[in-house]
Amino acid sequence: MKCLMPWMQLDSDYLYVSQAEDIQAYWLRPNRTGFQRCPHAVFSGHQEDVCRFVLANGHIVSGGGDGNIALHKLNSSFSFKFLAHDQEVNCVDCQEGIIVSGSRDRTAKSFKATPA
Repeated sequence: MKCLMPWMQLDSDYLYVSQAEDIQAYWLRPNRTGFQRCPHAVFSGHQEDVCRFVLANGHIVSGGGDGNIALHKLNSSFSFKFLAHDQEVNCVDCQEGIIVSGSRDRTAKSFKATPA
């Protein structure tokens, strides 16, 4: 089952939007009247749609329809993913190095993240 609704988050000078299995970062124009049409960066790592993501401490943590959680460092190419659930990840959050997630498989999990 795919999560078809996009997720977005505004942070400083960028708008982050999930589109299918990617998260795209668009630079906001200085006068805040819009954003660039081409993404500044694209974060990939899921085999199915990104259901939710959160920005935390210079990273994007995302949960996808494939049951994976992906962790991307915003200003580098560092990323990794791991299988967290048997079904799509419907919610995810991260604070102080702890990732929590909830899934359609009726489980909630927590993980210790030690990003680079």
